[in-house]
Amino acid sequence: MMPEQVMAVLDTLRRNGFEAYLVGGCIRGLISGTPPHDWDIATDALPEQGMALFRNAKPTGVKYGTFTVGTIEVTAYRTESGYTDGRRPDAVGFGASLREDLARRDFTVGAMAYHPDEGLVDPFDGAKDWDAKILRCVGNPADRFNEDALRILRGVRFIATLGLTAEPATDAALRAAKHLLRNVSRERIGQEVCKTIMGNYAGAAVEWYGDVIGAAVGCPVVWREGLPRDLAYRLSVLLTDPACLDRLRLSRAVTRKAMRYHGGERYGALSVKDLAVKGDHLLAMGIPPGPFIGQTLQKLLHVVQQNKCDNNLQELLAFARKIITINS
Repeated sequence: MMPEQVMAVLDTLRRNGFEAYLVGGCIRGLISGTPPHDWDIATDALPEQGMALFRNAKPTGVKYGTFTVGTIEVTAYRTESGYTDGRRPDAVGFGASLREDLARRDFTVGAMAYHPDEGLVDPFDGAKDWDAKILRCVGNPADRFNEDALRILRGVRFIATLGLTAEPATDAALRAAKHLLRNVSRERIGQEVCKTIMGNYAGAAVEWYGDVIGAAVGCPVVWREGLPRDLAYRLSVLLTDPACLDRLRLSRAVTRKAMRYHGGERYGALSVKDLAVKGDHLLAMGIPPGPFIGQTLQKLLHVVQQNKCDNNLQELLAFARKIITINS
């Protein structure tokens, strides 16, 4: 399950006298039996020491102890102190232990480490919380969010994408700290909000933390279940004020598409019952009663949701004729 390249990076670091463990989201994947998309490694090697071991190493965040080997991100154990701006540490120190490095992380489900020879290193019971689908801060929740306000949105995103539920202390601190979101850059707000609303549990996240998301984007937010998996469309539903799109600093393509939807060019159909065309219309066209009626309506719903056709009767009937011709 672990790619050879990942094992090779771990082995190279260890053969040269350094510690090396998998950390981050890949561990949740390993626990769940789901192949991870990203692989992160933590080590006691300083960035310059680690980079010297790999010909293809590239510095990607040396200030924070990070370099990459191919697609694998390697970061030195570190401690952080002082968060004057409520976003980034004033000082980053290297030479920390693995436990100290894990202790600086935001949530227990992200504060685990693993190596095939040693198994799971889990000083904050992250595996237990993961099994119970609990979101819990490492240490004092208020401290974690006051240190870095981005963690507020990360928490909401974990709820939306991983199906977690915040335990009471984390929930209360997350809500109480929403005013700190002013310290987060527009770009990072946009990234987190987009990941959140594309999550499989986005509806629950928006329902529970709509006020928090609203504080981040600058306007009240709403949600509807059954939304198509189209980022621009979901944004157009979420944001009650289209001017808030500017706050998210998204790509021009996504912003323009979302604005068009806000301007009235929405799908207008979340299910077959929302279509302007009905089964009786298809029967009147000569389609015999039976499963083909339902199949045709599903195809018409798809073309509307793909923005290939407006949800009006004449256009849908024209599309239906094409479908009938193809299948005749």
